[in-house]
Amino acid sequence: MMATDDVAKGRVRRPELHAAVAQLMAAVLGDLAAGDGVPVFATLPDFGEWHRHGQQSFVAIRRDVWQMPGRVTDTRFLDTFAEMEAVRAVVAADEVLRERVDCLVGVEFALTLRQLGWTLVKHVLEPMVAAVGGYRFDQEAFDAAYSRLEEGLLATRARLVEVVPLNAFTPPRASRRSRCRTAWCCKR
Repeated sequence: MMATDDVAKGRVRRPELHAAVAQLMAAVLGDLAAGDGVPVFATLPDFGEWHRHGQQSFVAIRRDVWQMPGRVTDTRFLDTFAEMEAVRAVVAADEVLRERVDCLVGVEFALTLRQLGWTLVKHVLEPMVAAVGGYRFDQEAFDAAYSRLEEGLLATRARLVEVVPLNAFTPPRASRRSRCRTAWCCKR
């Protein structure tokens, strides 16, 4: 595979990983094209982004989501490809990366297992299929997805942002006749 502009210009910090993941994604996309033809996109509820007891009907909606074939949703799917061995070897040789995949990550009260295979599916394969709209290796789509993956895996800081929606909250309007000077005053 030829060096991309990002690798040549030094924007990719782990060129060996970049090359190994590119070969893996080319093999995976070729296999998906041969076995599944074209990807299916749909509007789906996003159950992964909202959890609250008693509010199961309050979910985010994701549009134009790639519906992964059943075999892709297996967390060991990428391990069925010979190219995955090269990716694992590169990760094992890197002292930073080997500490950040196939391990628990997060804060003590909410640790999550970050599996290398599933991380590559969610952060490289899925964005590539969505960007291209098919099972075809596109270097530009790969470079964009890979740079986000590398940036995330090599980040020295993480920022946790929580968004808490106010369900069924409608701020009352101030009455013209009301003597209340606050915006929360309402006409009854």
